[in-house]
Formats: sequence, C-alpha cells, structure tokens
Amino acid sequence: IECLKPEEAPDQTLTVHIDGSSMDLESLMLLGKGEVKVSLKPATMVKLQEKRAIIEDIIEKGYVRYGINTGFGLLSKVVVPNDKLVELNYNIIRSHCAGIGEGLSLEATRRMLALRINVLAKSYSGCHP
Repeated sequence: IECLKPEEAPDQTLTVHIDGSSMDLESLMLLGKGEVKVSLKPATMVKLQEKRAIIEDIIEKGYVRYGINTGFGLLSKVVVPNDKLVELNYNIIRSHCAGIGEGLSLEATRRMLALRINVLAKSYSGCHP
C-alpha cells in the first residue's frame, strides 16, 4: 500500500491506496483508527472496470453463469431474470447478515471493511468499482 506523506496530500491527510495485493498491518491499523483516507489505485480501477465489463457482457448476451444470474446452492439451477439481478445481489448479502452478541467497535468495523475492499480490489469478483 502506497501512503502519501502529509506534505504530498492536498488536505494534509494521509491516503492509503489499495491495490488488492499490498495491504500491510500498519496501514490496516491506521485505516481502523480513521487516521487516513482510502482510495483505489488508478490501475486497480481500470482492472475492476475491465472485469465488470465481462460480467455485463455475460448478462447482455443471456449466458447463464452460476452466481451471476442463477440462485445459489440448492437453487443453482434457477435462472434469475435480468430485472431481478439487483434484488438477487441484495438478498445474498442479507442472507449472510446475521450475528449475535455485541456489535464490533468502530475500529474493528473499519478494519474489516478495509480488508473486504482489499479483497475486492483483486478484481476476481466482477464487482462494480
């Protein structure tokens, strides 16, 4: 992760540039504390856009691909119509949003989100940049 020094940042705030492969513990700790801004490297954005275009092409051409326009698990043979794909994506997230006990601290939540952003930045998922 490349960190800009305060004198290099226009607003004097450190920025951590995530690229999907160079997350280190120091940057993760700073991200958790909210002491730095976060952004994706330009090359990472290009890669994400290219991979997303592949997903859009699959949908546009009507190909059926698991997890893109089908159900999951036992519903993997169910094809989801294009006008229901946004709902499909919300529902898969909702189905995994469960927990018990105390909520996480703000720092822990920020760190987990930073790790998730880092994984998505690898551009294997076809997510929207």
